Parts: sequence; C-alpha cells; structure tokens
Amino acid sequence: MSTISFRRHALAATGLTGIMFALACSGTMNHPAPDLAAPVSTPATTKVWVTGDLHNHTYLTDGSHTETEVFQNALDTFGLDWIANSEHGGAYGRDLDGTTWSTLLPLGDTANSSNTRTRSDTSMWRWQSLRDFSWPLLFGGTDGAGAVHAGLQASYPSKVIIQGVEWNVPSHEHGSVGIVGVSSGKAVADFEYMFDGSEKDRSRDSGIRTTYNTAAGTTPITASNPAEVDLFGNALSVKRSTHADAVAAIAYLQKNFSTTAYFAMNHPSRKLAYNVEHIRDFINAGPGVVIGLEGFPGHQREAYRGGYSSGPYYWNATTRTVSTSSSNGTDVTYKARTYGGADYMLAKTGGVMDALWGEGRRFWVFVNSDFHYYADGADFWPGQYAKTYLKAAAKTPKEVVAAMKTGSTYIVHGDLINALDFNASTGNGITGDDTSLIKTMGEELTVSSGGNVKITVRFKSPAANNNSEAPVVDHVDIIAGEVSPKAEAGTTAYFLDTNSTTQVLVRLMSSEFKTGSDGYHYATFTLSNVTKSMYFRLRGTNQTLAGGRLDTTTGDPLMDEVDTVSGTNTTAKAWADLWFYTNPIFIKVN
Repeated sequence: MSTISFRRHALAATGLTGIMFALACSGTMNHPAPDLAAPVSTPATTKVWVTGDLHNHTYLTDGSHTETEVFQNALDTFGLDWIANSEHGGAYGRDLDGTTWSTLLPLGDTANSSNTRTRSDTSMWRWQSLRDFSWPLLFGGTDGAGAVHAGLQASYPSKVIIQGVEWNVPSHEHGSVGIVGVSSGKAVADFEYMFDGSEKDRSRDSGIRTTYNTAAGTTPITASNPAEVDLFGNALSVKRSTHADAVAAIAYLQKNFSTTAYFAMNHPSRKLAYNVEHIRDFINAGPGVVIGLEGFPGHQREAYRGGYSSGPYYWNATTRTVSTSSSNGTDVTYKARTYGGADYMLAKTGGVMDALWGEGRRFWVFVNSDFHYYADGADFWPGQYAKTYLKAAAKTPKEVVAAMKTGSTYIVHGDLINALDFNASTGNGITGDDTSLIKTMGEELTVSSGGNVKITVRFKSPAANNNSEAPVVDHVDIIAGEVSPKAEAGTTAYFLDTNSTTQVLVRLMSSEFKTGSDGYHYATFTLSNVTKSMYFRLRGTNQTLAGGRLDTTTGDPLMDEVDTVSGTNTTAKAWADLWFYTNPIFIKVN
C-alpha cells in the first residue's frame, strides 16, 4: 500500500493531526491505485435490512386519507417493511373515515381547570382516538363506536406496524414517540394525555375533579384513589408546558419503557425550537429511548422543500431563543431551511450532528414522509421517495425498535441507493469471523494507538426508482471528526453546536469505484498510524461538482429555498436532487 498526499483534502485541515493515511480504490485516478484483494465486508449475521417510516398522518388528525389507505400504499405499493402511525396530539374533529365525530360518543372532557371549554362537542381528544379507535383498527378489537376490527397487523404478518403519536414537545417542536410490547393503546394514550403541549383535557387526573362516576355511583377522588392511573398504578400527572416538562416526559419513558419506547425529533430546525443543549438534556434523561432526529424531514414535494418556510428568525444569544423580530439579534433564518432536502443540523458539515457525534453520543438520523395527503405540491406516500434502512434481528416490533437504537441505519431519498455496506476494520483487512475487528454504522472499533484502520464502502443502486429513473451516484464523501469526552451540563461546551475538527476527509468519485460480480460498487482506503479517537460517516449524492446543487468546496448541499416568497420546489426538482447519509462508525484509540 502506498502512502500518498491526498490531493483534495489534506488531513492538516481537518484537525485530525497525527494521522497518516493511504488511499486504495479503483478506476481512473491521479494517485497510485495498487491491486486490491476483495474489500472487507461486514460479517454476515442473522440480521436483515428493513425499510420503514416513523411519521405520517391520517383523517384522525390533519391528514386526508384513512389509516388503511396510508398503510396499504406504504406496505403494499411501495414495499416498506415497517411503519409507525405517528400524528399530532391535541383534539381533532374527524373519525377513522374522515367524517365528523358523533356527539353520541364519549368525547372526553370539554373543560380545563377554569371550566373553560377547550374543544367542541364534535372533536375528540387525541388520547382517546389513539386508545379507542386507532389501536383497535391497527391491532384488532372493538372500537369506541362499537365497530369490530380484525386489525391491519393481521393482514400483514410479515410486516411491522407500530402505534405512535406525534408529540407536541412542550416549549419545542414535534417529535415521534412510540411504545411497543404492550397489549393495548393505553400506554401511548397516557403519554399523550400527560405530556402533550397541545393537550388541554383534564378529565383523567385528580387535579380537577373531586369525584368521578362508576357503575356503582359517585366515588371521591383522593391521593390513594386517583381518577385514573397509568399501567404502573401511578396517578396521571400532567406536565405540558416547559422544557423541564419535556425532559420529565422523556425520563418517564426511560423509567417505564426503556427498551420498548423511542423518541425522535421531527423537522428539528423548521422553527428553530430545538437548541443543542436541549438535545443533550434529552439524551441525558433518556439514553435508552432518545434515538435521534429527522435528518431528512418529510414534505419533500412542497413548494418549500420539507415544509421549511417559516421565519424570518432572529437569534438572541443571551436568552438563546429566536423570534421573528429583527430587534432580537442575529438573522438565523438560513438554519430554518433545508439543504438538498436535509435539515441544517445534518446537512452542515461540522454542525449539530457532528458536534454530538464528536462527543461519541449515540444519537442517530432518520427519514420520514410526514405524509398528509397525496398530490403534486403536497407529499409523497410513505416509502415512495424516502426510506430509513435499519438492520434488525427480526421483523418484530421489539426488534425494529431495538434496531432504531443501534445506529446501524442509513437514510435515502429517491432510492439513490438500495443496499449499503459501510465498515471499518483494523489493519489492512481481516480474515476469519472475528467481529471485534470489523464494525459498521453505530458501532465502535477499538484500535491500538499507532494502528491502522481500513474503511470499506460498498453500495448498489436499483435499475429504476419510483420515478421510473435509474439513479446514479456521482460521488460519496467520507466525513470524519475527532471524538472528545462528553460535554457536561453547565459548561460552555454544553452549548456548542459545532465541531471544528469535522471535514470531508475523502471524496470518492463514481469513476473511483470498482464493481464486483455481486453488483456492488466498492472502494477502500486505509488510515495509518491512528492516534486519536474519531468517527467516520458517509454522504452521497447524484449532484455533480460542476453545476450541481452543492458547494463545490465543502460538498455541502445548497439551500433549497431560493425564492423565499413563493417557494421554488417541485416534484420534478425533488426527484432530480437525491442524497443519502449514514450514521457514523466510531474509532476508539487505546
């Protein structure tokens, strides 16, 4: 293997000092390309790649299709392996079929603590529609109107369906929450009731009523006899307003559902309501349930790609808040836009995600449809354009949720790729099946100081995507950054949302990949004399360096919204601008 001075990205510019590296790949290149043995592949396991979607909407909230129609398109037409129904908390006026709720149904409380009406007689609180209508439709049983459902899950025995909720995170934006491994919809309904920022109902807790009605008559409410309890016998405690309430909600999930619940931030930069310190607070409170964020938000067909059209926003560095008033401080509207369809937190090299990965935090990226209705200028069906790939031990709800937490995940638009093997191994390759010597996304490879790390990238693209086009990867960026100790609450570092060590380490052009007999395009390179802990992640695109929608220096995608008055995105533009991102592989130097 020859050691070369790589022509595009000098390591001295990355801050990854003390590391020498050698590149080995194929094709037409301006540097040595010695013969290679077959690339190292991630050891085969019983795990399988499964595709899915965490975030979509139906008639039950502000969507325009039935749950059955959304799931049929996702699972049948577009072939997803798993899907979670995740739509807003609060109160909504339509039933499963899109008609107005009947006033004869038990629609929950109509009053808040001041006895002020907070919903109409034809609206239903989301906790109730989750528990009494959506859950029976998905998993079978009699719903709140007396209709009997066989359950959509029974129609898809080889697929995974999850009941979730799009949580209105107190004082922040939205997030997807799901709980599996329970036999009814009560767990997720209780969570929405207690912690959703748009929920106003107080009919289920002891803070409002002094009595409640049972078949035996009126019963006094006391501390030992609350109006209603959760699955663990605790009185329902309402926390719906502040960041502290949001942290308490995540702590509740961590305490009670650490292996079966998840929380992911939706369209995280759309309203700039999440700061990096909030994310660190969430991870600290719920390390077993906080899985990550939408690196690609939904709404990719909207005029403003991703639905990111709000603002302008101005940042007050003292209060660490934004407002629409220019007197508040610095204009940061650019952060509330998408870049190549990606959220700024992911699209910006050295930005928020790199800051978190630079601490070694296990916080991952996902992609969802945020489907509401199908029309040009609206949304793609789940699975039609956006896919999250997870490597799961089995196609069961628990294993899919477990896979969300491992980080063995990559996200794709427009089926730019449909298979990926990205791994790091010790030395110049390995033999045998010693899995300690080879790691993939979300995992950590241990290396002795001064040792070598070999990076392998293998991928496939389909013959045609759902736009009847053959997608072609123009280039793949291998992005690297140093890993330092976790920032502690109260320190300056805790509020830092950048990573100055992160750079594009290697840019591999399509001509620099070999194609194996298995149809995979592959390239490898080796870092020699590794002396610092670090991470690697991938970003690939069909955009060309000359004339493409990207910064030719950094490789970062350009802002999607050029005309911030009318919006310029179209369905055709979305299909023409395709990207994929991976979660990182961590390298720990002893």
